[in-house]
Amino acid sequence: MIGTRNQRLLVVGVALPVVIAATASIVMISWLPELPSEVATQWNADGVSQTSSVWLSILLPLGIVALYSAFITGSVVAGHSSSLVGARILIVSAPFLACLLAIGVTGSVYGQRGITDPLTAPDPGPWLLTGAAVGLVVAALCWLVVARTDVEGR
Repeated sequence: MIGTRNQRLLVVGVALPVVIAATASIVMISWLPELPSEVATQWNADGVSQTSSVWLSILLPLGIVALYSAFITGSVVAGHSSSLVGARILIVSAPFLACLLAIGVTGSVYGQRGITDPLTAPDPGPWLLTGAAVGLVVAALCWLVVARTDVEGR
């Protein structure tokens, strides 16, 4: 049976991040008719430097978040973290990463709706900054949930 502590860790470290990333993937899938088959995926100072399949942009954030969340949360639940603060940081990094990737990649793909040449895609920098800011707020809220778990000791 999973205790209350581990349930909270699983919700904060796995369920929440995966739901965030899956929601972003579903939104991007809904835009498929408006997207080119290749989308911009990397930028440099001169603009777009690399393109990839639109499906990579849709599925990669979900894959990264799911694997990262499972690995980190599994390690913490198994007791592989040597401190409570370290364990909390690891757990709340998963929702942060989910927000960063979900908003950053979804914003990048959003900017490419209706274009025919992915080399003309707008810079996703503002979306990535927004994702990082939202991720910090979500991580801070998750920190409080995880800290409450540690105080209760369950």
